[in-house]
Amino acid sequence: MNKLSYVIPRFQAYGCIKNLVFFEPFLILYLRENGLSFLQIGILIALRELTTNVVEIPTGIIADVMGRRKAMVSAFVSYILSFLLFYFFSEILMLACAMLAFGIGEAFRSGTHKAMVMEYMDLKGKGKSDVTKVFSQIRAWSQIGAAISTLLAAGLVFVSGLYKTVFLASVFPYVIGALLVLSYPRELDGKLSIKKDIKSVWRFVLESFKHIIGKIQLRRILLNSALDKGLYKALKDYLQPVVAAGALLFLPFFTKFMPQIDEKQVIAISIAMVYSGVYVLNSVAAMQSVRLEVWLKGEHRALNLLFLIYLLVMLLAFVGLVCRLWWLTILSFIVLGGTQNARRPMLMSCLAKYMQPQERATVMSVETQAQTLMTMLFAPVLGLAADVFGLQAVFIISFFVFALIGYTLRIRQEHCVEESSFR
Repeated sequence: MNKLSYVIPRFQAYGCIKNLVFFEPFLILYLRENGLSFLQIGILIALRELTTNVVEIPTGIIADVMGRRKAMVSAFVSYILSFLLFYFFSEILMLACAMLAFGIGEAFRSGTHKAMVMEYMDLKGKGKSDVTKVFSQIRAWSQIGAAISTLLAAGLVFVSGLYKTVFLASVFPYVIGALLVLSYPRELDGKLSIKKDIKSVWRFVLESFKHIIGKIQLRRILLNSALDKGLYKALKDYLQPVVAAGALLFLPFFTKFMPQIDEKQVIAISIAMVYSGVYVLNSVAAMQSVRLEVWLKGEHRALNLLFLIYLLVMLLAFVGLVCRLWWLTILSFIVLGGTQNARRPMLMSCLAKYMQPQERATVMSVETQAQTLMTMLFAPVLGLAADVFGLQAVFIISFFVFALIGYTLRIRQEHCVEESSFR
């Protein structure tokens, strides 16, 4: 049997497993329960992103030089350490250490796996038309994994009455994830022909950066992708306090039929319902990315339409919070997530057209580094705004930031012409 057989199903399984992070729908609520302000939470998130930012490019280089599978296993080990720190400790210093470990895991994982997917596409002789399709399939499965994760996490919180149990539970799927990555064919490590001495590695870094900086199209797409994911990453977790506030309105209804139910259990049920809906829609949106691109006759048209939808839903979320229409804000979050997941495969397809095969992990690490820089800058600002002015300030600030910066980075037709190694 060909070593590259059944690789796509393994990519899809990876997408599902990596999103079995049971704590994600409850992270903000857990930190708030431990007495942290939104500003402190924003600083912790910024610390996580700063860690990823600092070690992102070195880990990308390690992946290109030493092997991508080893880099991926290192990511899972770092994640597991983070989960254990979150579970056993609640002091802010130890929470910061947990964020550091998580940030290192993100740096090892993000660009590396995308580079492995692109390596597979080259080895199989796939054309550029297949790039968006493959990435959309993997992203769809990742959102299915997130939906499953939410339901299981809500069940754990409902039964245990503790938010921290979800951190311990997250260890088990990540052990499986590490074993899955080890099962990938060696060919996906790429050509490890670069000498492993410092001088050769440094030369490799300079050549990669020269190529990245020299391509205006690549720079624009990298920054567009970074703004897209970076702002969404800083914004998305504010759904948790919104759902919690809305859930408490239904507390009398639940206690009428289940007198022993408490606030935390009602919130767990509400989180399960809302987040599973979010992730299912995200999965559908990712799968429809190719169809949307074809329907609008080009990636640039599809990306720019989705950009306008981004702006609209941010305004709707702001209106919902000002008028205390929780359902409108929650609906806006759902559409926001779907929009982001429809855009992501298209952006990956655009990026693929300007990357040399041997530097993919490095280029994708630069993309992730730019994205983490965006999140690192936005997270404390949005946290401070939420503390001082309320959650509605988060969305009006995000609207103006995305409108002003996003417009200057909009994708044009000439940025999506074929200029890739996929032939």
